[in-house]
Amino acid sequence: VFIPSSINLNKIEEEFTPFDKYNRDKALIVISAVNTMYPLNDGEFSEYTSVSSDEMRAKGVKDFPLYRKYLMKAGVIYSNGSYSYQKGNESTRMFKITDKYRVSECDYIALTSKSLSKKLESYENVSMSQIKLQPFLWKSFKSITIDYEAAHKFAKYRNALKVIEWNKLTNEEKAHKDYKYKHPMYSLNHDIRTIEEINDKRFRFSTDNTSGRLNTQVTNMSKGLRKFLRIDGKSLSETDIKSSQPYLSLVLFNEDWYLSNKDNKLGTNRKATFSNCTRHNDMINQDVIDYITCVLDGKFYETLMKITGIKDRNESKLAALTIMFSKNEQSWKHKRLFKKAFPTVMKRLEEIKEKEHKDLAILLQSMESFIMLTRVTNRIANEYPHIKLLSVHDSFLCQPEYAKTVQMIMEEELTNFVGAEPITTITKY
Repeated sequence: VFIPSSINLNKIEEEFTPFDKYNRDKALIVISAVNTMYPLNDGEFSEYTSVSSDEMRAKGVKDFPLYRKYLMKAGVIYSNGSYSYQKGNESTRMFKITDKYRVSECDYIALTSKSLSKKLESYENVSMSQIKLQPFLWKSFKSITIDYEAAHKFAKYRNALKVIEWNKLTNEEKAHKDYKYKHPMYSLNHDIRTIEEINDKRFRFSTDNTSGRLNTQVTNMSKGLRKFLRIDGKSLSETDIKSSQPYLSLVLFNEDWYLSNKDNKLGTNRKATFSNCTRHNDMINQDVIDYITCVLDGKFYETLMKITGIKDRNESKLAALTIMFSKNEQSWKHKRLFKKAFPTVMKRLEEIKEKEHKDLAILLQSMESFIMLTRVTNRIANEYPHIKLLSVHDSFLCQPEYAKTVQMIMEEELTNFVGAEPITTITKY
């Protein structure tokens, strides 16, 4: 289990008397589950993590409510009462490690109970049902290794640089929403956890039921660590779609695509969103043409910088996410400027989000998953079964000698689906 080093259960148990039949290993399992943090954007991490009674029972903690109550009373974990998605008839409650312990470096701690260790190992094993969804990618994924020493050294060095920048901030800035969830310790602990899991071959490999995305340590790791991944002892190359979300959004202005997908080939439950959209006759406005042109020229973010006055390209990428995927009623300066430049484009995006603002993101992610995990992966599996391929959502990692082949198939399948040729890049690590 992965526990903040500042949590001293000996001291906590002395101060807060445990309940009858309390088991320290079970407390550690709960703390480790709550300690899971998910990376968002630009070094930011999720504040809360969903932990369900079903998950805890599967890990051997059948009396989870007792441990939840005890650890909250002891000030180790906290819940603000919010819930995540519905799971059957049960809402999943959100928790976090309290700020007192949250910003300390984490350590792996071995459980003393063999039966609980076995339960936890069984829960974490990749299920056959998940492997059957992507057998070709699983075969590649389970062969990966990581340059352990170099990856650790890199993570520590990068963290030291982040700490220097963090210490320059005032207390008010550190508490601000733009920085609050970017503490350097969050990214370090995430990096260490990823390195250790890959090195120990404790793989995570599951398909998201909503968008169809494949989630693994590779898709969830910080980009800087990819250079340390190995297949058959070799460093990898990455083939990536430039401006993937704006590029995929081009299908929203293609009448032929709506007609060809009337039977919902993507398998997404967001089919109803298409009925909100106006017909194609207003999609030939000049701003739509300008939008399509800047995306296909690979200058979407540069165009956005010009429109909004943003000086930094990374900042323009974050602004694009806000513009495209935020709620329609939310209005920011950059969003208003984009809407002024591309009124018809924004109209289409808002139509898709009319019932639920998440619909656009889920729709584009579903497209991405369909192309990358169904069309591209299946072609490579059939035509080039010797290639070992790792999915990173809108890109693939493979051995350098096969990167051009992967690029060719990606470009063909993306062009066939979207109706326009993408710009792809190859990065050799």
